[in-house]
Amino acid sequence: DDESYLDRLNDRLMTELQLDGRVFPSNALVRGRNAIRSCIGSYRTEASHLQQLLDLTRELGARLHEDAPVP
Repeated sequence: DDESYLDRLNDRLMTELQLDGRVFPSNALVRGRNAIRSCIGSYRTEASHLQQLLDLTRELGARLHEDAPVP
């Protein structure tokens, strides 16, 4: 189903983001669903860092979705 596909996609996406080495999100369970989260712990974090996370997440997510086998 769609929810289990999205959970698997988010899990794979988080791993791919970490392996890429530019951003380091972590995972979370929100109401039993896989989610990607980021912790901002440095006062040096700027909007450009968050934009990089969003852009890379969209890019890799789209690529993983295109490469996913059709259920």
